[in-house]
Amino acid sequence: MANAIPECRSLELHQIKIDDLLTMSGQPGPLPEKLELPPTRIEECANFFMAYAVCVDVFLETHWFEANARHFLLANKSLLAQVSTFLDSFMEKKWTTNPECVPAMESRESRIIWDTMALCREAQAQNTNSDGKIVPEDPELTLVYNRLKVFEALVTGVTLRTNLTSAPEYAGDDSTWVPTGLAQQLKRSDMKFWDAIGQYLVITDDMPECNVLRDLALMDARAHLDMIENRDVVYSIAVIRHISRFQPRKVKTLPPSTDEKDVSAKLYVATKFIEEEGMERQPTK
Repeated sequence: MANAIPECRSLELHQIKIDDLLTMSGQPGPLPEKLELPPTRIEECANFFMAYAVCVDVFLETHWFEANARHFLLANKSLLAQVSTFLDSFMEKKWTTNPECVPAMESRESRIIWDTMALCREAQAQNTNSDGKIVPEDPELTLVYNRLKVFEALVTGVTLRTNLTSAPEYAGDDSTWVPTGLAQQLKRSDMKFWDAIGQYLVITDDMPECNVLRDLALMDARAHLDMIENRDVVYSIAVIRHISRFQPRKVKTLPPSTDEKDVSAKLYVATKFIEEEGMERQPTK
């Protein structure tokens, strides 16, 4: 796919830190020092925060955050402070009187979303109970933990040694976790999609026919989009990562084409989709 672009040139894929991505709109500003929140305020923050936790579950196609994130939020003073500060700006609707505050609000909200996603890492690290005994593996936590690692690798330009979202990695023969009927079909579809994204990320530039292998992985991912918005977002990011370094100048200037083999059109459509998704992010949503 990528090497079929006319007059293409291969550029080195550079890695970027998550912190750099989170502050693309601007710096959110410092948090208040030694912020002590009363119980009523903590409850307000927790209720506000749960809207993000539920959305993270939707994005990663999991069920862990809605059931568990609140507990870890209450133990995370830094995240509580972020939520409290953002909640003040949100409730005061500062963007209506001071549009210049919007970039800082966007950056702070991005930080809240990412730190919310990262709560699963805190949970994964706490693999022992109060008696020091190892807690049995939670398949849902393993699922969300690995999907977050895959998503982070995707957006930061990293390749992985192993496919962390390969479906056989989860639950093993635990029949109590494996869904049945229609639920099984839907779960298999989302497993197949994330499996394909994970497979895309283990392909390195020094592999023979690496671009062909990446094309195949993305074709597999596309086959399991199923008109689900979060998959469209993840897939579009993968397409941009795969193609843009070969023809970066034509990302926004080409009109869309009906030819599915036109990789320049694929790049245009993917970029346009991500831009439109970003434009829909408003402080009131």
